[in-house]
Amino acid sequence: MTRSPNPAVGPSAPRALWGIVRFFGRRPGWVALSIGLLLVNISIELYLPQIPGNAITALGNARDAASVSLVALALGVRRRTRRGVRAARR
Repeated sequence: MTRSPNPAVGPSAPRALWGIVRFFGRRPGWVALSIGLLLVNISIELYLPQIPGNAITALGNARDAASVSLVALALGVRRRTRRGVRAARR
């Protein structure tokens, strides 16, 4: 199956890519900023699962009552606020 060189169909892939590069070439600062923010966002998304994992590991290694009570308090507050949200939805 061959494609007819009809200009009404649309630009080819390399030509469309060149149009995008030309468009972004006029705005190098904004492109750099958006790519930088995208990379920061990706790095935060990759690091977030490590935070609760480190907290659980530290809790497993901690033997003092203060750290255990702080975690229990934090989980209790979180559970209470989630219950309040569910009650408000009803």
